[in-house]
Parts: sequence; C-alpha cells; structure tokens
Amino acid sequence: MQQSYPDIERDIEVALVGFISSLSENGFPITAGMKTHKLFEGRTSSIVRENDEREDIEIREFSSEVHVPRDKILYGTLNALIECFVPAAGSMAASKERALIEALSSATEKAGNVVDASNKPFSADIFLELLEKIWIDFDRDGKPIMPIMIAGSAVAKQVEKMISDGEGVEGDDAFKKLIDRKRAEWRAREADRVLVG
Repeated sequence: MQQSYPDIERDIEVALVGFISSLSENGFPITAGMKTHKLFEGRTSSIVRENDEREDIEIREFSSEVHVPRDKILYGTLNALIECFVPAAGSMAASKERALIEALSSATEKAGNVVDASNKPFSADIFLELLEKIWIDFDRDGKPIMPIMIAGSAVAKQVEKMISDGEGVEGDDAFKKLIDRKRAEWRAREADRVLVG
C-alpha cells in the first residue's frame, strides 16, 4: 500500500502553484507588475466608471498542463524538477497577455482612442497622435511618466529604426508643447481630486 502524506502534498501543491503564478505574473513583459485580485465567488464582475456607466467583465479561465517525467521525480534534482513547471508559467502568461491585449483593444475602440495609421510606417507624428489621445501622469518633479507601448514585431522594428536614426520626439517642439499641455491637464486633475484623510 502506498503511503500518503496529505499535509506535505498540500504544501508542495501550494508552493508549485505559487511558483507558477509568480513566474507568469512577473517574468513576462506585459504582465510584469500587473496588479491582480482574487474573486472568491461568482462568475461575473463589473467596473463602474466615473460617469456611472457599468461595464460587465467576462471572467476567463487560464490553465496550463504540466508534464513531469517519472524518472525526474524519482532521480532528478530539484532544479530539474522545477524546470518542468517553467513552460506552464509561459503558457499562462501568454494566455493572460492575449486576454489583456483583447481587453485593451476593445476598451480603446469603445473610447475612440484608436489611431489608424492607414498602413503608414510608424513615425514621430503617429507617436504624437497616440500620446494626444491618452492621459499622461507626471512624477513629483513634473517629469512625464510615459506609457508602456505594446506593438507587434513589425511596428517594434519601425520604432527601433526611428530611434536609431535619431528621429526621436524628445527634442521636438510639438512634443514639448504636447507634454506641457498634458502636464497642465494632470495638475488640474490632481487639484480636482477629493482627498480622504
């Protein structure tokens, strides 16, 4: 008869789930540092926006399968065993990233914040148009906290080329004016905030 150790098995399961979650949340560019929270019951959630508009959110399940060869369990090192779980974390992160991009695409479509470049190569003008459509926050010293840009490989190459060719926008007067205006908008938003003590 096989001996069972439920407490140890439960502790191992909790540790492995935590390990996979940590890797999938922190080890991949888009989901790194993303705040999450647990819903303990129900199949739906919703967001109530500032204008009292309510939006229901579909709750999605993310899962991944782990295959651990028998001989790794019996004779492998701890590191070899742990490496079996890394692909599961990658699969989970990829699923989360796809869901996030779909949600962002849907939200920007609804808000009218889409910039259609009409198949033109990425340029400083397109970048300024993108910045025009979003809120930008600033640090205590008034420096902009620039948004994270998510792009497909073709656009990413165009952005890299634009930067390497010295076509950045930081020294551009239009960029400076846009940032000054966004800073004024940010200050007005901060002044309007209701502080609760």
